[in-house]
Amino acid sequence: MDKIIFDHDVELVSELDALRREVMELRIAEKARRASEAHYRNLVETAPLAIALVDAQGRILLVNTRTEALFGYRRAELIGQTVESLIPGMSPGVHAEMLYDVPGRRKDGATFPVEIKLGFIDTEYGTVTACFISDITERKQIEQERDRYIEELSAFSHTVAHDLTAPLGVVVGYVDLLKEDFHSLSDEQIEQCLYALAKHGHKMSNIIDELLLVVEDKREAPRRPLDMRSIAESARRRLEYLIHECNAQVTLADDWPAALGHAPWIEEVWVNYLSNAIKYGGQPPCVEMGAGRQGGDKVHFWVRDNGGGVAAGDREKLFEALTQSNEQRIDGHGLGLSIVKRIVHKLGGEVGAESAGAGSLFWFTLPAAAGGQADKTL
Repeated sequence: MDKIIFDHDVELVSELDALRREVMELRIAEKARRASEAHYRNLVETAPLAIALVDAQGRILLVNTRTEALFGYRRAELIGQTVESLIPGMSPGVHAEMLYDVPGRRKDGATFPVEIKLGFIDTEYGTVTACFISDITERKQIEQERDRYIEELSAFSHTVAHDLTAPLGVVVGYVDLLKEDFHSLSDEQIEQCLYALAKHGHKMSNIIDELLLVVEDKREAPRRPLDMRSIAESARRRLEYLIHECNAQVTLADDWPAALGHAPWIEEVWVNYLSNAIKYGGQPPCVEMGAGRQGGDKVHFWVRDNGGGVAAGDREKLFEALTQSNEQRIDGHGLGLSIVKRIVHKLGGEVGAESAGAGSLFWFTLPAAAGGQADKTL
């Protein structure tokens, strides 16, 4: 009898031990599950992307902190709402891996471009869609700026090739003439040939300088106090051939307030303004280059001509870049003025053109220099 009771007790103890182990394993598994859930919840909460879990009907089940920050909602306002609250027009049944450049909508109604990467999880309650949402506003701006640069550079390259063809043909023609007939030419004829070579060589040099400037202005340039009179005189010397050819009179003001900028770029601004003033000024051209203070923190620089002026509607288009679809120059003013605008804006200034009856005034501004050594490096 005692033996039977003892065997029963041993069996019961064994069952109790097995039950205890099973309970312990369940507790360990539950602890691991909770730890894993906490780990993934932490990953979701600290993710740099906005994350939203959406059920098969398009209702939002879960969002993270980044979603609140990006869209301006508290998560309690989003749970149970449709995903269209965040992404207007997004279908609950979408099965794409990624949606690019679709509109996101903030709580205040403002829209902005987003990229959404999608993941799909099959559960006993249906398919849950994980939406990983990125604000691509800055990326779109960079892409648009890149496309604008490519289009502008393409149009400018076309313009450069066209503008180089004529002076290059003249240079080749005069070189051939000198090579074949040098001994039969008079001193006066040789001098005329050399003058023509110099004039057209300067034209090509200026065109190439502008092309280099298009590439160079993509980098940041130091802003230093400028010796603006020296820079303006350098621009005038570069255009001596055009001044002589058009019998132009170019005068420089006496007073040049100090401004901040990058001398090589500003010289190109003056060359653009001055060459246009000479080519489209009066007969003969009378051109003034000057400057003056504008308020407390800007210096106003200008070129005034005695030409026929520019219509108000055209003045608004002068500084626009030429494109492949719009290569028509406005009264001869070409891509150079779009370069002027981009350079001056990059240096913290503005550009513009004015006409009151006869004549035009093209101007630009730069930040005033408080003091310091003027930059004479050209």
